Amino acid sequence: MNALLAVDGSNSAKQALQWLQAFEWARTWELHVVSVVAPWTPTWPPTSNGWLPPSCAEQLLEEGRQSGQAALREATHTLRKRGFNVKGHLRQGEPATAILNLARDLDVELIIAGRSPTAPWLRWLTGSVSRELLAHWGGSLVVVPAGALAASSCS
Repeated sequence: MNALLAVDGSNSAKQALQWLQAFEWARTWELHVVSVVAPWTPTWPPTSNGWLPPSCAEQLLEEGRQSGQAALREATHTLRKRGFNVKGHLRQGEPATAILNLARDLDVELIIAGRSPTAPWLRWLTGSVSRELLAHWGGSLVVVPAGALAASSCS
C-alpha cells in the first residue's frame, strides 16, 4: 500500500502519527509524510500602510517553512525509528490542495490526517483541511479527531 500522512506539528497531527504507529502491518507500506507551508495571508485590520510589508511577509513564510521542516523531521524520524519505510515531502501552498496534489502525484491509496477541534464560526472563516480532503479525495481517508486516542481504552 502507498499512503500519505499529513503533519503540521499540531496535537491532532501527532495523534494521527500515533494512530498510524499502532498498526504493525503498516510497516510494509510505502509511506509518505507531508508538511505544508501555508502562504502568508493578510490579517485584519490592515496597518496604515496596507498589509504587512513584504519583508515581514517573507519572515512569516520563513518561520512557517522552519516549523514545517521541524514537524516533518520529527514525524519521519519517529516512523523510521519504529521500522517504517518513509519518505518526507515539504510543500508550500494551501494545505488541502497541496496534500491532494501530492497524493495524486504519488498515486497513494490512503491519506491520514488529524483534525483539530475548531469553533464552527472559525471553521467557516478559515476553512477545514480535513473537510476539504473529505470533499475532494476519491480514495480512502482516515481523519483522526483530536482526543480520539486519549478516549480509547486500547493500548
